[in-house]
Amino acid sequence: MTDLKDKNIVRRHTSPSVKKEPDMNAELAYEILHSTAIIIFTARAINIELKMMSQKISINTLLIEDLICALKSNQPPKKYHFNFPLEQTCILFWKGMREELANFIATHSHLLSSILRLLRGIIKSTDSDFDYYSQPKEGEQSTVASDLLQYLSNESIVNVYHLQAPVYIASIISLEQNQHTSSTYLCLKSDEGQDQLHKLSREDMFLSTFFVWNYLKMTQAGCAIRYQASY
Repeated sequence: MTDLKDKNIVRRHTSPSVKKEPDMNAELAYEILHSTAIIIFTARAINIELKMMSQKISINTLLIEDLICALKSNQPPKKYHFNFPLEQTCILFWKGMREELANFIATHSHLLSSILRLLRGIIKSTDSDFDYYSQPKEGEQSTVASDLLQYLSNESIVNVYHLQAPVYIASIISLEQNQHTSSTYLCLKSDEGQDQLHKLSREDMFLSTFFVWNYLKMTQAGCAIRYQASY
């Protein structure tokens, strides 16, 4: 699979105060691929297509592909944090992610060996137990996806939190490039039902950090919902 970072050649812009929607979609895709941590707060599904060169890709697909690419690299693992207002939503998210990963594994057979090497030593199995990598059978991709999610959850690479706080007026996507650089996007639904992006200014980010996020950290709000194969 071509490295996603090489496919997306859009670079961040600092001067224009107003961006066209496709440009912002491309900028968000670029920042997702080059971030060290992705934090999402949402009470609903985010149905938005991002732009990578001349192609469009859903944010869900991009996050899955970015996750797999991050796991294959020798760099420190990227962190993914998802926050939802209901515990049931957290469980549904884990179930949905297992299905997304299983579908990804089924359609990207060339990545199976990389996933197998990652899981080696975690799953007590022999090579003969993984014959379905060359001859996939129905349901086995889901087992591999479940084992992978268990590993990602245990290692705190993918984290899901039940967070009851007044932060869900819009879906929030926060990206950290390093400890000094970050950006935040709001995903707002129009009257026509279309998801639209708005990037916070530095001033708005300072205010939200000072009055909202610092308070949530100080009060240790939120409860981690770890992945379970029984979901």
